[in-house]
Amino acid sequence: MRHWTPEERARQSAAIRKWKPWTSSTGPRTAQGKSRSALNATKHGFRSRAGIEFFSLLTRHRAFLRAVETRIRMERLQKKKNTPNELLKGHPAKRANFPDLADKTWYISGNLVPNAPPEP
Repeated sequence: MRHWTPEERARQSAAIRKWKPWTSSTGPRTAQGKSRSALNATKHGFRSRAGIEFFSLLTRHRAFLRAVETRIRMERLQKKKNTPNELLKGHPAKRANFPDLADKTWYISGNLVPNAPPEP
């Protein structure tokens, strides 16, 4: 960035006051130019109103689908007469150290690891 000396700054200021460029800046004059410049502040893409509404609807739709999937799973569980613990314990990724969901003490105490000593 250029650093102006006080003399240069005074000379430039006097020249600009002499030229008066603000008197000739009129903006768009034709109807086409005015309509085009009216779009300068228009947002588009993901940050536009339409984009934000789309992502909001998409988020709500995903939540709805998750709720439907959960309801279908619960109905299947009721038909099989299995508890969620029994089904999750059978899953290979969930077998080791899976807390019993019927015993809520591991969650209430704030320990997410079952049978772990409480933090000081």
